Amino acid sequence: LTSHTSGICCSRKAPNNTLISCYKLLKIKELIGGFYQSAGLNLINAIARSGDYERLSDIPFGSAHRNYLDHYRIDGDSARPTVLFFYGGNWRSGNKADYRFVADTLACQGFNVVVPDYRLYPSVRFPEILQDAQLAYQWTLENVPENQPLFIMGHSAGAQLGSLLTLNQSLLSQSYNCDQRLSGFVGLAG
Repeated sequence: LTSHTSGICCSRKAPNNTLISCYKLLKIKELIGGFYQSAGLNLINAIARSGDYERLSDIPFGSAHRNYLDHYRIDGDSARPTVLFFYGGNWRSGNKADYRFVADTLACQGFNVVVPDYRLYPSVRFPEILQDAQLAYQWTLENVPENQPLFIMGHSAGAQLGSLLTLNQSLLSQSYNCDQRLSGFVGLAG
């Protein structure tokens, strides 16, 4: 059996030192990829404008260690729409601080934004991750004025979380008054 990963050929019949070399190359590729991803997020967050909004950081929405969110609010119009944004990361990585550029962009377009963290695999399994998303949604419902339209938006794994909250009636029924408050869903690469 042969597998090809980024031009590297590894075979189960290969000598042990070949497999070790293959493993080392794959680990190096993973480290370099992680470095570029991190550098990219740092760069885009550094050049994101700090718009005319207030950022409330590390607000607890549950009792778990990663149950904190950032709330970006624009003063003024009480009917301004709010976006609850769930980031991606294969349920294994990510941090709300990495997505300040998303909140900044949406705030500059006139939206209030909520960006929660959620617990990650392998510390927890998917039901607990989904429970964190439900708790963030409930916090948003409780803390955003009822006259503000509410949208859920997510990227990748976050898009799956958002779509489940939006479309699965059994999840919606666990949050009060949610079917009347939700105005829409935007999924990116999910």
